[in-house]
Amino acid sequence: MRGVKGLMIAVLDEAMTSLASVRRTRSQRVRTHGLAALRWIKSGDASHPFSFVSICDALGLDPDRTRRQVLDESGADDEGRPTRQRVERRVETNLPKISLGRRRGRAARAKEVA
Repeated sequence: MRGVKGLMIAVLDEAMTSLASVRRTRSQRVRTHGLAALRWIKSGDASHPFSFVSICDALGLDPDRTRRQVLDESGADDEGRPTRQRVERRVETNLPKISLGRRRGRAARAKEVA
């Protein structure tokens, strides 16, 4: 698609990409862009031709429904704040466990023996 509608689709796509990238980065610059995209999506202002509401109207999208879908797909929490996905960082090895000198309870020792 070309012209103004093509630009509107690109703006909407960029906002969605920026919002989704907040979960995958520690970069302050990327987080700032993602939070700006979040504010833009959550804004109800329709006075600017490239506001979220104006773009949705021009593309024939329901702004409230589109907003909910974008926020759901981005992983935003109930207040709309982007959340970081928790990553499990466990490495399975066959190496013996090394004690750091802490005393273990009877239940922990029983499991090791069994």
